[in-house]
Amino acid sequence: MKHLLDANTLIEAKNRYYGMTFCPGFWSWLLLQNQALELASIVSVKDELTKGKDDLAEWVKDHAGLFHDISDEATQTAFGQVVEALAEQSSRMKVGALEEFLGGADPWLIAKAMSTGAVVVTHEVPAV
Repeated sequence: MKHLLDANTLIEAKNRYYGMTFCPGFWSWLLLQNQALELASIVSVKDELTKGKDDLAEWVKDHAGLFHDISDEATQTAFGQVVEALAEQSSRMKVGALEEFLGGADPWLIAKAMSTGAVVVTHEVPAV
């Protein structure tokens, strides 16, 4: 896979410009790109999205193959590197920020990208 989707890319697409009933072609295109090994996401993102009670949560449940496992050795090793790098920066973080970040899907998404050479696709921007 070449690109890994963050949860916010799917949420924004659904909520803003590619509504699921308004633009079903986009959602079909995502599946085609996944089959072509161009894009995917990870199970941690799937878990975040399926907590919702909307069309996106149902779509994610119906297309679980889009979301790759993170239990492979390469991803686990990369996750350790992510944690190590963040721990070195923790003295500059707000109290609880490290734990909050590590409790979500983002560090796993980064680790999967590191282990596969994929590019993370996200709407997140640095906080200033």
